Amino acid sequence: MNNDERMLHLGRIHALSDGIFAFSLTLMVLSFDIPHLAPSEVNDKLAGAIWAQLPNFQSFIISFFVIGTFWFSHHQKFQYIKRYNKTFIWLNLIFLMFIAFLPFPTDLVGEYDTSFFAILFYSLSLALTGIAFIIMWVYATYKNRLTDSDFDSSLMWRGIATTAVIPAIFILSAVLSIIDVKLAKITWLLVFTAPFISKLISPKEVIDN
Repeated sequence: MNNDERMLHLGRIHALSDGIFAFSLTLMVLSFDIPHLAPSEVNDKLAGAIWAQLPNFQSFIISFFVIGTFWFSHHQKFQYIKRYNKTFIWLNLIFLMFIAFLPFPTDLVGEYDTSFFAILFYSLSLALTGIAFIIMWVYATYKNRLTDSDFDSSLMWRGIATTAVIPAIFILSAVLSIIDVKLAKITWLLVFTAPFISKLISPKEVIDN
């Protein structure tokens, strides 16, 4: 198989990945319910019915941002992957399985936002997604397995560090959920700092791309 054929097949892997990311991001909006009110109740109760779904809005925003961050990181890291094999395809599929699954824990925690188990389940789901991504990246880059021969091993470690920010946040959230669910949920706000932390520790060539 020549280089053009390899890149073509990598393009198919990338296209499938983008499709699952897009599907997952779109599917999460289904967690919202349109209030069904009698015409005479709309003016008095519509705002309250929307406000009652605030937990759904919160989990939707967090999950949408996290999946978007994973998509961006996936796009960046694929710049270095020049070949593929069956193991890499399966590792990528496992990562995408977690991505496709995320609308469920997002909906669950939106519905049961004070439940210890819902918070724990949501946090672990996001943490495992990040860990699956790290495993895929390490497999592809260790000893230049699927990269160019001049790939700098320091980029592998920087890639691990940038990807580990989000799973670290949600592992912390899972631990804190045992103590206090409100405190665990507050840690979710740290995900909005993840792109800035990643930018600080990313190699310049990744940032510029």
